[in-house]
Amino acid sequence: MRRVSVTWAVILFGALGSLGATGFEVHPDRQGPSYEVPFYTGSIFPTPKEAQYFDEFVPLSRVGVVLGNGIAKDDPRLTFLFERIVRFGGDFEVLDAANGEFDSFIMVGDTSDTETLCPRNAPQQPEGYLLFPSEKDGVPVIVLKGSDSLGIIWAITAFNQLVGKQNGRAVVRKAMVFDYPDAPG
Repeated sequence: MRRVSVTWAVILFGALGSLGATGFEVHPDRQGPSYEVPFYTGSIFPTPKEAQYFDEFVPLSRVGVVLGNGIAKDDPRLTFLFERIVRFGGDFEVLDAANGEFDSFIMVGDTSDTETLCPRNAPQQPEGYLLFPSEKDGVPVIVLKGSDSLGIIWAITAFNQLVGKQNGRAVVRKAMVFDYPDAPG
């Protein structure tokens, strides 16, 4: 049992690479066109209960990712977020707070800033999630919240569907999304 845990820890660490602006690479086993799904369509599938899409795009060239309470840098759910940013040519750095010279910020979960930047909570339903566009000191912010652990996964999955390229640069379409599955689990 211990050997299996150590093996998974080594695999996970290898998959995450080094977190930050330098050195994060998509794991070689997860490269190629089949791993570039979901393809950008400009909206989220399955169709959320509430969604408002904007014709504005947030740059992902240099993103500060702020993690909320209970979300660690090596959280496996973040791998999908980090890989999506890097696959489209963006770069990120994991931060303790939304400070510094970045093109945008992504806040995952409940951070010290989400309460002031996001007036709404994730739906209080199993697997509920929220995407909310905001701004801090003139810098675009995308808040990803979940009502539980699976809600964070849904928030990241929805966010990833809005990532694409515009003029050769990684961007994410601004959207406000409030959703939860009809049949969780």
